[in-house]
Amino acid sequence: MTKVNWQMLLCFGFLLGWSACGPARQAPPEDPGAIGDDSSVTAERAAQERASDLMGKAGFAIADENDGQALEYYLAAAAILDGLGRVTIEQGEAHFMAAGVAQRLYQNEQAIKEYEAAVNVYLRFSGKSRIKGIAALTNMGMIYKAMGDSGKARSCWERALNNYRAAPPDLQSERNIKQIEKLLQGLSSGY
Repeated sequence: MTKVNWQMLLCFGFLLGWSACGPARQAPPEDPGAIGDDSSVTAERAAQERASDLMGKAGFAIADENDGQALEYYLAAAAILDGLGRVTIEQGEAHFMAAGVAQRLYQNEQAIKEYEAAVNVYLRFSGKSRIKGIAALTNMGMIYKAMGDSGKARSCWERALNNYRAAPPDLQSERNIKQIEKLLQGLSSGY
């Protein structure tokens, strides 16, 4: 790096340091969720933040090709969100992601359990969340088929197909519907 570039970098760093630490900086606004001494609101927010942190750590673990650690993080996040007593899309996402990792690790029973939890959340919503529930049903069917349980595979795929057909037209994918139909036909043909 040339001397001029170093000087510009140092000047830029100085300006950044001044703006971050200088007199123009203000204190952050008060937490709008902390009303009075209502500890349940702040406890719930802390739990949500903890779950979000765990989801982020799971993503980094996947990037590091550490699926076992990622699964632990996703399961911990799902447990926290389940404990809040509300049904949220984030809760479905934690279960869905845990299921996908468990499936990659060939932990089929764990994957099925997590996909079922994701379906129970996602199908309570409309829009793209409902489509994610359909994807979970389709994936569960694949696991059941691999385990040799064609009855449960058929049940999952039929349920997925029915939910797809009931979805608003703008969310229906003819390609995905045909793929699920093909899976069902394969079961009927003995594949």
